[in-house]
This record gives sequence, C-alpha cells and structure tokens, in this order.
Amino acid sequence: MSNFDIFVKAIDNFGDISIAYRLAEGLSTKSNPARLFIKKDAVFDEFHNLQPDHLFIWVDINQIERDVVPAKNIISIFDTLIPDHYLANIKEKTNLYIYEYLSAESWIDDFHYKPSFSTNPNCNKKYFYPGFSEASGGLLLDKNFNDSKPFSLVQRITSEKKQNKKLMCSFFYYPHTNLQKLMMNFMVVKKSYSAFVLEGITQLSRKECESMNINPFKMVSMNQYDQLLLACDINFVRGEDSLCRAIFAKKPFIWQPYSQKNNLHLDKLNAFINFFYAEADKSVVDVVRSANIEWSAGCISSTQLRNYLNLLDYLTEYHFKKSSSIMLKKTVFENLKESCRK
Repeated sequence: MSNFDIFVKAIDNFGDISIAYRLAEGLSTKSNPARLFIKKDAVFDEFHNLQPDHLFIWVDINQIERDVVPAKNIISIFDTLIPDHYLANIKEKTNLYIYEYLSAESWIDDFHYKPSFSTNPNCNKKYFYPGFSEASGGLLLDKNFNDSKPFSLVQRITSEKKQNKKLMCSFFYYPHTNLQKLMMNFMVVKKSYSAFVLEGITQLSRKECESMNINPFKMVSMNQYDQLLLACDINFVRGEDSLCRAIFAKKPFIWQPYSQKNNLHLDKLNAFINFFYAEADKSVVDVVRSANIEWSAGCISSTQLRNYLNLLDYLTEYHFKKSSSIMLKKTVFENLKESCRK
C-alpha cells in the first residue's frame, strides 16, 4: 500500500502539473513510492516526457480500478474531486489533505490544518495551506534542488556573461503581457540585455526576436528551468510554482500572480511584497511594488524599469539573504510528514 496518494485534475497550465510532480516525488521513497492520480492528456504528456526518471507511480485519474486500496494519507490538490469508488474503499482512519494555493496573506494561518467535513467517518479531512510563515505549511523545496549538470542553454548564458556586461533575464509570463514594449523600455533606459523566453509565448516573429535580442527556447525539464533561473540576473516569473523556484534561485525576480476577478490577485501580490521586503527600506519597497504591479498588468514602464534597475546591486544582495533565510524553514514535505505522524 502506498503511504501517499495525490489527486490532481483541474490542470490549465504547466504550473499545476509541476506542483503535483514535486509533491509526488518529494513524498516518495524507493521502497514506498507515492501514487499520483492525474488527468492524462496532451498537456500532461508534453510535460511528462521532458522529466527525468522519478520515484512515484502515476495513474490516469479517469481509470482508477474499482478495488484500489487507498493510501493512509491522501492529498487533493486544489480540492480535486476524488472518485466515489475510491473514497468508498477507505476502511480505516485516513488523513485527507486539501492542498490549497500558495499565499503570503495572513488569513491562511488561521485556516491551515482547519478540519473539513467528510461523508466518510474514517477520513480526517483538513486544509493544508503552503505559505511563508511558521504557522503555514511551508514551500515545495525539494531535496534535489540544484542537483544536476548545466545544460546547453545555461552554458551559453554563463559564457555570454563572461564576455560582456549584458543583463541576463529569463521570462515566463501570462498572455496579456506586452514583451515587445518591455524590451523597448530596456532600450529607452539604455540597458544592454539578453532575454530568454519560453518558445510559444513570445507571439513575436523570429526577425522581431532577433532585433530585440530575445532568445526563445523550447520547453525544458523542471531541473533545467531551475538552472536557467540560477544563471540569470533577473527572473520575470508567473504563477505559484515559478515564484517558488525564483525564490530558491536567490536572484532578483518580478512576479505576475494569476489574474483574478476584482483584482484579488493584487491582494496576493501586495501581501507577498510586504512579507518578502519586510527588511528593506520603504523607498526600495515602493520601487519594487510599482514594478511588480506594472508587470502584473502586462508591462513595466521605462520610468519604473529605470528605478528598479538602479537598485539592482542592492536587490541582488537582498534577495540572496532573504531567500536563504526562507529556505531554512520547514518545507511542505517536512510539515506533511510531521502531520501524518500525529
């Protein structure tokens, strides 16, 4: 019997799959691999085929056998609906965690581990909130972070950094972003750069990319993406998973949270800025906040870009220290395992 069963189905981007993969791998051992029940489709196949060997077992969530024996600990990512016949097979006391979205908002501390009603009396159902405070569930920092050899793109970036003083920037953003305008603003502030962007999201022609020193690259594995963030000077990231990877890279980053109705994503953004830059001067925080809010809307003005780049030396040192302190805290994996033993 597996010690952990993980369910995820509501996938609309690669970040959701990354979270599921990281959870499954981090909770697996060679002798007792976790099972990942996931929707198998073209998005999953494209992502899955890029990853190296893994410890966990994956199962198509739509093809779960009727007589499957549930694990003692179950995780439903973003409240994925677990099939009734699986739940009916739970015959002994079992932990069922509803794994929620990451946030630095203070209210999540009150809801972390809060019980939830279950129709099965054997289920100890509760919420699990990843987060940044000691009272939350921590972050998905895996034990093998930065444990792989540099691949060709990273070697190219490293070589280019040695040869000139260009600013190396990685970009992962949502479709409403105007990358072309941002690159023009880099030129306005007279900052030499090289931009590395995931192929397929640039919406620019090859000629346009070449004229603005944009380097599209094909999708890479999770480990290779980590290497890319470590190699660059600034990382422009989006969503939950790449935010965490940018933190672990200990480099300056600018974040786009997933857009929500009534601008609720800005509450998440401001809460994160308040947390992450709590030790910085107010003047620094004001500049960082403005740059992040503008990036969230789709572009950073030349004025705010200049203000941000003027602080880059300070931010490089600050991010290294702040990220290092965050990485000393208990991880999602450690907190989950401790909870399961109680």
